Amino acid sequence: MEALFERGSWLLLKSGAQVLLYRNLELFTRWDDAETVEFRCQVSSDELQVYGSRGRRIESRRVNLAAPGQVSKCEKVLEVWFEVSRYEILWEPGWVLCSDSAAGCLHVFDVVFGRYVGYVRFYAFHERVVLVDTHEFMVVASKFDQDVMTASATLNVYKIHENRNLALSLSVSLGEELATHKIVRDSRFAHFGVVSVHEILRTTKIRLYLPKVAEPFYEADVGAIGAYRTCFADEITIVFAGTDPVTDTMMLVAHDVASSRAVSRVAPPTQIAAPTRVTYLSASSTKTICFALSSDPNLVYVWDLQTGVSTCTQPSPVIALPHDYSDTKSTASGFYVCPDRLSTLSVRFRDLNQLLQAS
Repeated sequence: MEALFERGSWLLLKSGAQVLLYRNLELFTRWDDAETVEFRCQVSSDELQVYGSRGRRIESRRVNLAAPGQVSKCEKVLEVWFEVSRYEILWEPGWVLCSDSAAGCLHVFDVVFGRYVGYVRFYAFHERVVLVDTHEFMVVASKFDQDVMTASATLNVYKIHENRNLALSLSVSLGEELATHKIVRDSRFAHFGVVSVHEILRTTKIRLYLPKVAEPFYEADVGAIGAYRTCFADEITIVFAGTDPVTDTMMLVAHDVASSRAVSRVAPPTQIAAPTRVTYLSASSTKTICFALSSDPNLVYVWDLQTGVSTCTQPSPVIALPHDYSDTKSTASGFYVCPDRLSTLSVRFRDLNQLLQAS
């Protein structure tokens, strides 16, 4: 089971070969769709647009929200010459950004005018695209130096202008050869971060940037955390989920930018050895972090940065933490947990098994 979309009273799920749409937890409509992956959705007052990738095609359906059961047939939005591994949609200008894993490229299409804009070459295995606003996106791109015949990582920000041309608005050299770079962005704040993890040297570096400024306003080495998930708890607190290289246990660290130090560290109440990983990480309030672990899919951990960790045991596995400011994706099955935005320790639970049985 996979949680695809939640907005207001609407909840869209994928269960087996079926897609189910709920309104106020009551089944609104359903349809069969066994092959579509990587769903993207947009909702208006009277229509839900559901996009998905299928091999070399991007397709869409339209759900009439005024008339239950009225779901359009699949319509082709885009067909390309490569297998679409991931994609993002810039809804307002009508552009689609498609990742090609085999070639290591991001291909950019203007669907409204039916034109191919061009491509950006990813830095090795960095295929994530971060949407900044309705006309802007950022990627970790590869910059090739012909003099030394090597490629380096750069953070590139691209903007679509009124004339529908795409321009590079910011390029930041990330350096850190052989490191893995992760963009950390939160829609609540203007600034964003880049976390660079060097597994060989066992270093983790955080850099914070203001929009359109190539030099970081904050930079620090936070130690050998090996961070693989990160999120902002507030404007100056960044949470890292990683593995302690000495004890080989999962750990979470809250790093305070103002003091440039870790203000809180925590491991689960029972020391759980790696390769246990944080599957979902969400800042449900400025000082409260919710997360789930691969080894305990039925547990929701609630970490208060002041008092420590509490747990909630659930009858079936967590599949999502909506209102998540990080980049987590629903991949497990069973239970759906929704922390209310900016509400300390307020968690409402939805048993999807009961929803499906009632359907």
